[in-house]
Amino acid sequence: MQVHVKDEGDGPTLLFLHGMFASLHTWDPWAKAFVDQHRVVRVDLPGFGITGPHPHGDYSLRASMYLLESIREKLGIEQWSVIGNSMGGGLALSYAQLYPEHTENVVLFNGGRLLPAASETEPVPKPALDTEHEQDPTSKPAPDTEPEQDPAPKPAPDTEHEQDPTSKPAPDTEHEQEPAPKPALGTEPDSNTSTATATETSNQPDNVSGERQSLVLRALASPSLRKALSVLTPKFIIERALKEVYGNPDRLQPGTVTRYYELLRREGNRQAYLNRREMRPRRSGNLPDLPELANPSVLPELPILPEPTSLNDSKVPVLILWGRLDSWIPVRVGYRLHEAIDHSRLIIYEDLGHVPMEEDPERAITDVKEFLMRVDSVPTNSSR
Repeated sequence: MQVHVKDEGDGPTLLFLHGMFASLHTWDPWAKAFVDQHRVVRVDLPGFGITGPHPHGDYSLRASMYLLESIREKLGIEQWSVIGNSMGGGLALSYAQLYPEHTENVVLFNGGRLLPAASETEPVPKPALDTEHEQDPTSKPAPDTEPEQDPAPKPAPDTEHEQDPTSKPAPDTEHEQEPAPKPALGTEPDSNTSTATATETSNQPDNVSGERQSLVLRALASPSLRKALSVLTPKFIIERALKEVYGNPDRLQPGTVTRYYELLRREGNRQAYLNRREMRPRRSGNLPDLPELANPSVLPELPILPEPTSLNDSKVPVLILWGRLDSWIPVRVGYRLHEAIDHSRLIIYEDLGHVPMEEDPERAITDVKEFLMRVDSVPTNSSR
């Protein structure tokens, strides 16, 4: 299959993975910010953006991992830092567990999942990969394959600054995690329920259980509505969904809405979303995520994933950034991930939503740059 990849710059490599309904364009401000000192690789994952649907309709975790490894090998990259949002964060964390030797750091924006301790024995399909990548950041995309880039949303002023990791955060804006029982690393943080039990929240910071609810996700739980949206997707629906994922809807730019709308309407992308949902385990109220299993009846032969590695054993540094106003994946999931991963750092943005890296790129870029510069000296399991 052909995969739309942008490959720019030189230096330590950063891989950027987008979330559900998004594309590599969500990382445009990030490419501009990092390309002077890094090699920046961005991918339109199958079913999204220019890449379009997977030829076999396979959106399994194994297929996704094999795709990322194929890209890494084709581009001749030995090691990279993997940065992902939402679904892309889940992929980033899974990749770090499966390929720790190729993972320098992990950065999660409102997303992530931990794999079971032992790998599944079912094989991963081997797609025919024809990676298209652009190395000249000034080159223009071919007009028949890539829509014109919409201007990135203007970032809000950088009003949040990181404190010294050893100092306590201000009690009215930041919260330090109280000690809580750590979930087993073989368990996936529960991002699927809309409320938490008292046990789940008793050691969490204030407002963790006061979560915003997504009307769009609740609507997408209806099979009939999903089918209708696969052939008819009004632009106002896209705008409503984006306003939900922003902590401050006033930050949403018209060009961003247009970009999401046009790329979602690329042939096959809406049906790919339905196919992805159908492959998922049946859970009520789920945030769309990559399924665990593929349909072996439509797949060619069979490489197998390596054993997942405990991130605490591999000591891959992990930065977790979460918008407290996320209506898609509640902030308590970020706290659980932080508790489960020893070598992790947690930053909570009090005024941002599900896509902090898009809603306020300037602020998030500053935090990620600082993490990458001093990752070796960051105290284990610190938070702010």
